[in-house]
Amino acid sequence: MVFVVVLVALGLAAISSASFAAKRADPGSYLVYKADSVDAFVDQLQANKIVAGRYARHYGMSPEKLIEYFRDNLQIKTLDKPYRTTVYFISRGNVAKHKQRVLRAGSRVFVGPDGLPLLEWRCGNPLGNKLPKPVIETSSSNNAEWAVAPAPVTEVAAAAAEALPAAMPIAATPVLAVENAVPAIGGGFAISPAFMALGALPMLFGGVVVKTDNNNIPEVPEPASLVTLIMGTTGAIFYSSMIRRRK
Repeated sequence: MVFVVVLVALGLAAISSASFAAKRADPGSYLVYKADSVDAFVDQLQANKIVAGRYARHYGMSPEKLIEYFRDNLQIKTLDKPYRTTVYFISRGNVAKHKQRVLRAGSRVFVGPDGLPLLEWRCGNPLGNKLPKPVIETSSSNNAEWAVAPAPVTEVAAAAAEALPAAMPIAATPVLAVENAVPAIGGGFAISPAFMALGALPMLFGGVVVKTDNNNIPEVPEPASLVTLIMGTTGAIFYSSMIRRRK
């Protein structure tokens, strides 16, 4: 008999503790039951599709991604000063509405990754309609110091400089001996003017002529041949005068 009484007492205690733990949220709450911790909030979204659907419609995100986001980014914080914000709630007919409200200092809230209030504590009502982006932690490898590699052109130039000897002898320009060179006369001429005159004669008689279709027009010597003849004749006269003066 005593054993039966003990079992009944334990059952009543378990039922009362369960009912206390799953206390219903206030009217207008997004949650059905109050959530005192992040784990309790996430568990209710996983267990209740209606609650998960409310948050999915509000934030425009699938329930699976929302649950993952809340699990990884939510924290509980106590406000150190009043906070004015827009609070969303569920009105009659399961319709979401919002209103401006000031949360008093000392109120507990769920904050997001940016440290700002995101949800009301226990009832889970959203404070705004956007989720802040998660903070991406940079790995320690990003802080490593990287050595700057030298430019490829510098390496090629350095390698070429090392391959060449320190000083390379410069070969002298070979001097070509001129055979049968005509001696200069008076230091001013290297070629005899008489030779120039003789070389100009074939050009005079065999010069380029201009012909037309009319065979009656005589051939005219090229002007260049006349200039060459005059230069040769002048050189010959100058050459003969030089010889006479020496005699």
